[in-house]
Amino acid sequence: MIYYLVTKPFSNTIRSFLATWGKALKPRVRVIPYHKAFRQRHFSPGTYIFSDIERLSVRETGYAASIHDALTARWGNRFRLLNHPTRSMKRYELLRTLYNAGINSHNVFRVTEGRLPERYPVFIRGADDHGGAATALIHSEAELRNEIDLLDRRGISREDKIIVEFCDTADSSGIYRKYSALNIDGTIIPRHVCSSREWQVKFPDLSSPELIREELDFISHNGHRAELKRIFALAGIRYGRIDYGMRNGSIRVWEINTYPRIASFVSAENPARERTHNRFIEKIRQAFETLDNCSAADAGRTKNPVRKELYRHKALDHAKYIGESILFLLPLPPRHNGLIRSKLVAIKDRIVNSQ
Repeated sequence: MIYYLVTKPFSNTIRSFLATWGKALKPRVRVIPYHKAFRQRHFSPGTYIFSDIERLSVRETGYAASIHDALTARWGNRFRLLNHPTRSMKRYELLRTLYNAGINSHNVFRVTEGRLPERYPVFIRGADDHGGAATALIHSEAELRNEIDLLDRRGISREDKIIVEFCDTADSSGIYRKYSALNIDGTIIPRHVCSSREWQVKFPDLSSPELIREELDFISHNGHRAELKRIFALAGIRYGRIDYGMRNGSIRVWEINTYPRIASFVSAENPARERTHNRFIEKIRQAFETLDNCSAADAGRTKNPVRKELYRHKALDHAKYIGESILFLLPLPPRHNGLIRSKLVAIKDRIVNSQ
């Protein structure tokens, strides 16, 4: 059995795939939202995919990492655990690492890190969301500072925003191509080539017999396999989809999404791309079937290491709230009201935090 962990609000993506093109895989894959995984008592033997780690809160990331480590300690290498919640790179760390390694020619900066790019144009986007660029291309430091000020005026937090240097991958006719490929535990499966005249490629705006043949060739020959495996290994990501472009014959990575949309109607309902879509679906089915390992059912279940911790945190949060409310309502002499309350709050905090 494959246990697919995902955040609750976005679980529809994998569920819809299993209800449609991935229907043959449904008996092999069980989708578990993280909030349910944190509360269950035990984990059964099987393959675990820690997807959607970009969207976990700091506390949730810690819980998921504890579960991953407990499963590793219990089963060792008998079962596959894909992605580590704290060791698999997210977008900012990935892009900075690839730049430092010479794989990417474009650098990335946090809006809050205290330094600005030296190369322009750039754009601003979320560090962990999948909404694409939040701005148009920015061509100077003055424009960039204005966009950052605009975030403040709109009341938008800068903490989760990054500045990405633009890497122009358009060919001589002005066509941009976004290549995508999935990694399923070391198996690289080319997904598609989306072509557009827009620098931010979200959908295949352009379609011609030549571009369709190019996409089919990409899926059939998997010519970037070796380099993509090296990038996934560097990122510590064993399950996800990489989006990238090509510049001067070299890969330029945009992101790796640990909760990718596996298949879409954009491809499935385009007759010209039906052949590439069906070939991709078959490869995905084979990769998931290879992942499914039911031969070690005698491995025994693993106790959930975070269940008690989760309820302890909830109890402490309630205790702090109730404690503050009681202290506020205590009838104290007006003369020493503030001093007494502050001392009682300090005592309450020591008691609660020591639990």
